[in-house]
Amino acid sequence: MHDFSKVIYPQKAQTIEKEEWINKQIGRLLNDEVQQIIEEVEQMDLKGKKKLEAQQKIVTYYNNNKHRMLYKTYRDRGLLIGSGPIESAHRFVLQKRMKQSGQKWTKDGGQSVANLRVVYLNNQWDRVINLINKAQKNAA
Repeated sequence: MHDFSKVIYPQKAQTIEKEEWINKQIGRLLNDEVQQIIEEVEQMDLKGKKKLEAQQKIVTYYNNNKHRMLYKTYRDRGLLIGSGPIESAHRFVLQKRMKQSGQKWTKDGGQSVANLRVVYLNNQWDRVINLINKAQKNAA
């Protein structure tokens, strides 16, 4: 949305208009009104290749992701809508373990360690122990 607004409101004189437009769209997003954003953007009479490409790009993005943008619904259910908790979990769960000095990982090896780390941090390590015990019994 911000990238699109920079294309359609490129001049400093339009800063207030751009901010008002963005705030209006944020309000819509927070009220599950993604379709209204799509329709407004589609109805904009834009001139120039750059503006038309930006228009098509944002319409495609919102159409492809509108089922993920039900922010009011998610908030009403008590769910978080920001990326902060995910970014923090990524840093804590993955980077802390996998980016230690001298470590190198194959894709499969890294995924296996990541899976084990998630199980461990969710206090479900007994699941791993049970799988190991089961495998040992089957091998015997």
